[in-house]
Amino acid sequence: MIFKNYFRIIIFTYLTFSFNCHKFSKDQKNLESNNLDSIIALQETYISKRLPLKFINLIDNVDLSNPKLVFRFNEVTCGTCVTTDIRILRQYANSIGWNNILFLTTNNDQFYLDRFIRISKIKSDVYRVERIYFELDKQLLDTPYMFIFDTDSTFKDLFISSKDGGVRTKQYFESIVQSHFYK
Repeated sequence: MIFKNYFRIIIFTYLTFSFNCHKFSKDQKNLESNNLDSIIALQETYISKRLPLKFINLIDNVDLSNPKLVFRFNEVTCGTCVTTDIRILRQYANSIGWNNILFLTTNNDQFYLDRFIRISKIKSDVYRVERIYFELDKQLLDTPYMFIFDTDSTFKDLFISSKDGGVRTKQYFESIVQSHFYK
């Protein structure tokens, strides 16, 4: 009899736990879906928005005969997201050209930054800028973002990364390689 009651308690606990895990998983997917919707909406608000003069002055010595991919991250950005996006970027870097990729970061620890560049195998210029450099930085994004910069000085093809394991990032790189860097 005691064994039957004990067994019922275990089964009830297991079913309750399973139901709650399923509910949590479903809620998490809804949260990620809503987050993706807000990311896409935010990206759309920056279509053709002018870049600040301080950015243009910062990269004054950069050859703009080809468009540049600007990769923006900072010390509060999700480290796994940055690492994943850079790993994916390395797959497309030869098509884009390392000389056509610029990294902007907010990091005051030069030792850490140098180590990060070496470990990430970054072969491009990395510029240190203040935390709120673009208007977009006020959004307190926790993922990196990228955009195309060329002679008209506007945000082009802004892409805000998401925590999806890099699926959207691969699609973004494939798209910009075809539209901006295909030779």
